[in-house]
Amino acid sequence: MKIICTRISCLNQNSLQKDGFYCRKNDSKFIQRYRCSLCGKKTSSAQLSACYRQKKRTINPTIEALYCSKMSLRRIAQILCVDKKTVTRKFIFLALKSRRFNQLYLQKNFSKSVSHLQFDDLISKEQTKMKPLSVTVAVDASTRKILSLKTSQIAAFGHLAHRAKKKYGK
Repeated sequence: MKIICTRISCLNQNSLQKDGFYCRKNDSKFIQRYRCSLCGKKTSSAQLSACYRQKKRTINPTIEALYCSKMSLRRIAQILCVDKKTVTRKFIFLALKSRRFNQLYLQKNFSKSVSHLQFDDLISKEQTKMKPLSVTVAVDASTRKILSLKTSQIAAFGHLAHRAKKKYGK
């Protein structure tokens, strides 16, 4: 991506001059600084990063790996010696990053028409058996790639259905 002047009122959107470096505190990396020749506003190459303005960007891959190995957010916070809110924010950031990656992947690889589509359902529970969930998956039959996944709440069934209606009204 091309670095442009961040000031909205500036008419100069194409020529920035290099203006030295600065050392980022949290990972000791040197970042190129730029200055707009028209308005004098300074910016850096770090603004192009998805991790822009994150203080603890080095723990992102660790959080992703630990969460993928079924570790709770609270335990991840204890292991990394950070606050639970930090891990929660990083988890939301990583989820949005993964969602963008998945959308780009689907646009790139499945822009052609799908000839044969298959659906599959999975029934799981949220907290108790009285709060069941349905997970529906759409799959391209020829490549076996997941195209979409949706979750939805369903009514309780079986011998606990009458108790669930009394307790949760569903």
